[in-house]
Amino acid sequence: MLAPVRTVAPTVTPVSLADVKTQLGVTNGASNDLITTLIGAATSHLDGYSGVLGRALVNQTWYLYLDAFPFSDDRIRLPKAPLSSITSIKYTDTAGTETTWDGAYWDADTTITPGELVKTYGSTWPTATLRPNSPIVIEYVAGYGATATTVPEPLRDAMYLLIGEAYNYREPEVTGTIVAQVRSVHAALANYIVEAV
Repeated sequence: MLAPVRTVAPTVTPVSLADVKTQLGVTNGASNDLITTLIGAATSHLDGYSGVLGRALVNQTWYLYLDAFPFSDDRIRLPKAPLSSITSIKYTDTAGTETTWDGAYWDADTTITPGELVKTYGSTWPTATLRPNSPIVIEYVAGYGATATTVPEPLRDAMYLLIGEAYNYREPEVTGTIVAQVRSVHAALANYIVEAV
């Protein structure tokens, strides 16, 4: 299994500029660019590719490439919880023909973390002779929803804390304070961390 690739990023951040300014007590627009940058940094820290949680916060589209179907198993785990939906499963044979696997033969298990693609009862994996390089691609959507308000409150609160610390303590001599706060955020989010697939 290769690392998943995000193909469509979220259209909104888990916290908005207006909400962060309210949390910080900022009423003018002089710091908008700085706060927007800090929102991006906090989002990157928790979400998506390099996020420490192994989660997708706001809905985003991912591709998972596989070299073969798992004939000894009925399931394929999909990185970046929570799984919202599976869009398609496609595979390419040695002749270069791409086939979309009929949705009647598989289902999405969104009740577990991380979510999984599951064969339906009585179905079998496709048996085509596959090309050697990443012949299978699973397209899926991960995230809590399409808007910021669908992200669980503890995750949004953690972002407010990270952004607030970075905004209020920008001098080198308070680095220790920031590190301590980041550690406390990570401790508070322990239940949200997903083990790598």
